[in-house]
Amino acid sequence: MQHLVGMAGEAKLGAAALGLLTDDGILTERGKKVTDEATALHGSPSAGLSALHDLKGSSGRFIDSLPGWTATLQSIFVRYPPVRAILNVVPPGSDPIDLPALVGRLSAFSPETATEHLLRTEAIDTADPVGDAAAAHKSGKDIATACPWTTLPSSFQSSTTFQLKSLLYHAGVVTEPGADSSRLTPAKDYWAHSPRFDDRIQTRLGLFEGDLK
Repeated sequence: MQHLVGMAGEAKLGAAALGLLTDDGILTERGKKVTDEATALHGSPSAGLSALHDLKGSSGRFIDSLPGWTATLQSIFVRYPPVRAILNVVPPGSDPIDLPALVGRLSAFSPETATEHLLRTEAIDTADPVGDAAAAHKSGKDIATACPWTTLPSSFQSSTTFQLKSLLYHAGVVTEPGADSSRLTPAKDYWAHSPRFDDRIQTRLGLFEGDLK
């Protein structure tokens, strides 16, 4: 527990964003459940952290290495508002969509998520990129053609297209890991539900109840 509370910098901010710590660095009820899970699986929170540290440098998928954490990780991530917004526009059982199509859907149904978490609007040479993408989606146009900036890696926040997507992949929520800006090809960057995403978590949190038409 002290290790979690003592995290510094981006790790601590990330834990707060996921609802594990308060802004003052105190464990929330959700954070306490994580430490309880670590104790149940590994004997103590410290042993749990050691198990995580042992995976450093591993090329394997997290849920394959430590499958006991799958339900806990998925439950944590899908409570993060940007993740919920993304999952709501990529319903289970649907075909994978590429990154430009994701921009169109998010811009139409959760413009604040597109603006704050997906796009680097300051790097896009148009006055209202989110409005343009939303209009293109609602009119049934091909997003990459109507909004060519969606094909440029520089248009996207790597914190989502690389870091967050990779976390979701390792938690068994999406099918592919993320790519950093130097390797990102938006038209070939696909988003789809992993068959390993627990249906019970989806139902309990009320995901996929919106109309995406």
